[in-house]
Amino acid sequence: MDRPVTDFQVQVLEDIQVKLDSGSKVEAKPGVLPAMVHGRIIGVENGSEWMALVASNGILRAVSPVIKIDDQYEVMALLPEQAFNEGTNKVELYLIKIPVKNPVNIFLPRLLEN
Repeated sequence: MDRPVTDFQVQVLEDIQVKLDSGSKVEAKPGVLPAMVHGRIIGVENGSEWMALVASNGILRAVSPVIKIDDQYEVMALLPEQAFNEGTNKVELYLIKIPVKNPVNIFLPRLLEN
């Protein structure tokens, strides 16, 4: 994937929120790979209409389906080691409507802090 978020038109979604288990800041440490991003999406009525895009430091790094688990919509993605710099990294989750149409618009849900 490895595309800058700035390559896309981003629309903010006020009525959909995301809660990332690790929060929006991930601390990379030597010997420890923070490669799993997991979170819940709140306010989505039909998860099958969406895919999640995970960005690290402004670069889209992974895609995840939006899946329903115990009446909650969740996303889970593995990010490659090169997605993280040593120190603090910013992780963001975007949504994209499927089927994807041109021009591609991505949506930024509101982040709920832990």
